[in-house]
Amino acid sequence: MKRRLLALLLALALVFSLSPSSFANVIEAAPKQEIRVIGTIRRVQVEDPNYPNGVLMLYPDQPLQVHYESLAAGKWVTETIARFQVTVDSSYEGRRVALTGQVMAAHTAHHHSPIVLYNCSLEAPPYPFTDVDQTAYYVEPLQWAVYRNITNGTSPTTFSPNLPCTRAQLVTFLWRMHGCPMPSAQLNPFRDVSPSDYYYKAVLWAVENGISNGISFNTFGPDQVCTRGQMITFLYRDSGWSMDPEVPNPFTDVKPGDYSYDAVRWGLTWGITNGTTATTFSPNAPCTRAQAVTFLFRFYLT
Repeated sequence: MKRRLLALLLALALVFSLSPSSFANVIEAAPKQEIRVIGTIRRVQVEDPNYPNGVLMLYPDQPLQVHYESLAAGKWVTETIARFQVTVDSSYEGRRVALTGQVMAAHTAHHHSPIVLYNCSLEAPPYPFTDVDQTAYYVEPLQWAVYRNITNGTSPTTFSPNLPCTRAQLVTFLWRMHGCPMPSAQLNPFRDVSPSDYYYKAVLWAVENGISNGISFNTFGPDQVCTRGQMITFLYRDSGWSMDPEVPNPFTDVKPGDYSYDAVRWGLTWGITNGTTATTFSPNAPCTRAQAVTFLFRFYLT
């Protein structure tokens, strides 16, 4: 029971920051471990009067396992960390960076500290694509997708942001976002999907999880262009959410009874899409590669 309580305290400590006075009360700090993390810096509000504006946290592209000595637990522990407190200038808020820093887990006289990255150095993460404007709306989502191996681009140096996505590509992106889980289904209902296709497991996974049912009972249409309505519907089904019928719909081109009606309202509610204008969603327009990674990234953050 004590071990479980200590583990819970350590987990809760991730959302709090050390106050300046707390550092004077450090009894002993763990040996410093230098690590390099690529991720996005975001501000988090905490219930600490010393930090009324919140603290900056680094969200890695993928959760990391960190091995450190914890005096709170009285032993060396290995913990999977989804975010770190970082000591960087506030101007880095919202930026995606490659950060090298030292890990410290301390036990203070008042409370357990978070996992802290300090003595940080920053650099721009490597970026391979020459056809992407660094000021484009989809740059951060694309960087996230590349470093999570969701997409590798259309060539080693091009992403082709304005190309439409196919249905096969979109379910594969979503499948990779989930870590490429093995489908349990042994039966493939689609005559246009073969075991040798790169999207084979992704399609079976999507079907068995109710994300897509194909375009007919025995065809999936892998090479068909995926529309914006189909894309947001895939994500809505994956979320497991059920929309309140009272939530308003501002889009004149999405009507009650349309297959994507609830999905579009859900996407707007959760900030996954704002539509193509204030009053149109364009559900039948092709979903471009840039839009696809942006939808996925926003969905990942919900």
